[in-house]
Amino acid sequence: MRVAGKTVLVTGAGANIGRAIAELFARNGARVAISTRSNIEGGEAAAREITDKGGEARFFSANLTDEAQVDGLFKQIEDSLGRVEILINNAGASLPTPFLDSTVQQWRDVFEINFFTALHCSRRAAPHMLELGRGSIINTVSVRGFDHTGREGIMAYSAAKAALINFTKTLAKELAPRITVNAVAPGFILTSAYDKVPEEVKKSFLESTMIKRWIQPEELAEAYLYLASQTALTGTVLNVDGGFLLKQA
Repeated sequence: MRVAGKTVLVTGAGANIGRAIAELFARNGARVAISTRSNIEGGEAAAREITDKGGEARFFSANLTDEAQVDGLFKQIEDSLGRVEILINNAGASLPTPFLDSTVQQWRDVFEINFFTALHCSRRAAPHMLELGRGSIINTVSVRGFDHTGREGIMAYSAAKAALINFTKTLAKELAPRITVNAVAPGFILTSAYDKVPEEVKKSFLESTMIKRWIQPEELAEAYLYLASQTALTGTVLNVDGGFLLKQA
């Protein structure tokens, strides 16, 4: 399924990975809905930059942990851009907390942001995709969601991404054959999330990869475009990790 002329929703698209995805899809002719909860300025700027370059994009603010707001978001998109044919569940955050200092509510919050946002949006998008007879759902997971790669301090995030990996594979079975469901597992991507991370820690991250460098958001975005363009791949988790998982073997 080529993306030109298709309506794509990218959640968490006000900056970094989500913004790079939105811009790449727009350059390839998609109608792009950009969604964020809190980064209103970034979301508006991303949509404006796309339209200034001749693309088609609209910004929508929504709290995707709230099912009513998810329904409202999809209604707005349908009214302005058409039914969502490609859903990219990219919203997420790690919210670092040592395990013994964490609370059950913090765990719930992390799962709400990283897992239930994808669940809510997928539940809303899938019926229309089935009616259309086609569709693509792509989830942003993480290398931290695989066996033995969860990281201390972000245990809730690692667990939520592991759940999202399982959800991706099982939903692919549920929605086959008309809808494909895949995921991208980023490794160490150069984003503002690392701005406050000590240099020695960042160096250790890069040393744990085979390529010994940061992956750029624009490089990562290509993985989403590839998966959205395919009809033969479903239940796939595409690792864009610079060989990080190889070093964990």
